[in-house]
Amino acid sequence: MYRIYQILILPLLLVHSVVFIMSMWLCCLLGFDRVGTGLLPRWWAKSLLWLLLRRVEVHGREHLREGEHYVFMANHQGMLDIPMINGWLGRDFKWMMKKELERVPLFGGACRAARFVMVDNSNAGTVRRTCREAAALMREGYSICLFPEGSRSWDGRMTDFHKGGFVLAKACGFPIVPITVNGSFEALPRAKGVSLTEPSRLSLTIHDPIDASASCEELMQRVRDDIHKSLDDKFK
Repeated sequence: MYRIYQILILPLLLVHSVVFIMSMWLCCLLGFDRVGTGLLPRWWAKSLLWLLLRRVEVHGREHLREGEHYVFMANHQGMLDIPMINGWLGRDFKWMMKKELERVPLFGGACRAARFVMVDNSNAGTVRRTCREAAALMREGYSICLFPEGSRSWDGRMTDFHKGGFVLAKACGFPIVPITVNGSFEALPRAKGVSLTEPSRLSLTIHDPIDASASCEELMQRVRDDIHKSLDDKFK
């Protein structure tokens, strides 16, 4: 019955996301940045998962201090990671994402208008420019959120981390907050190319902030260890 329900609401889900992208784009172009990258993504994410009849459990939000900004780093299990974080993290932030996503019709333009940080790893100069853009946003009062693995997992387990986000955190001096995503891989397994979600328990675990004064290698290991310890046993 759940599969039949999803098939029936697919057109609604498509319209829902297109309306959100256009609204975010318009708000950001008109100067309502906090609405376009804060309120609207939360509304989109929660209504999307509500339409999919899914709920998200959140643990550890008390670790975040009011008025402080962070570099959030989460494991990337599947397509539902983004709405889970947008809807339930409870903070205004800018996404740091692969530059290739700029080429996605409509979505890429909305991300540029929203001033999301597009990561270009083609050479050292572009990496430094990306870090400067992210640092400027953080000085404006935004947090940054990224997936240090860079892309979704093929089997639900974590892959190697990229160093860019850790270089950014050290350069800005902002704490890193690891986030463990659970349930997203089972809901939409990348390897199977499934377009309909499967039943699974969705949860976010927000860990204690980590001071960014250590070396990049130490930070990468600490973040990895924190995320790993809260993963479902089958993905450890």
